[in-house]
Amino acid sequence: MKVSGFRPLAVCGNDASSVRDRFLDIQQLHADPNFCVKCISGGTQPATRGHILGQLHELANGADPESRLIFFYSGHGVRLQHKGADEFFLVPEDAFSGTNVDALISFPLATEILNKSAAKEHSWARSIHQHRGSEPCFD
Repeated sequence: MKVSGFRPLAVCGNDASSVRDRFLDIQQLHADPNFCVKCISGGTQPATRGHILGQLHELANGADPESRLIFFYSGHGVRLQHKGADEFFLVPEDAFSGTNVDALISFPLATEILNKSAAKEHSWARSIHQHRGSEPCFD
């Protein structure tokens, strides 16, 4: 069990690899290998809060009007009350808490970063083990 209270998920790295590899394998998708980034636990590009946000900014800043952006996330997610509203958060691997929003990545923040890109389209794809508050994770 991690400090955040979430157990490591065995399949997330495989999910990320499979999605990234399909985009690179299918030539008709015209995926730019420079922007097909895989952030995984134990990898050269870790799935930490700072690294995920940095990669989102790099993806958005590198887009042009003809770009189509896809952000795929496989991991824990949690819904918390934040600023008087029910909000969804991604749980990065270095989260020190599953209930402190400063340790997490809010879905609205990630969406805001992608919305600032010049891309004509952007999408989310996700495989999330979702929790409410600090409910324990069982996989």
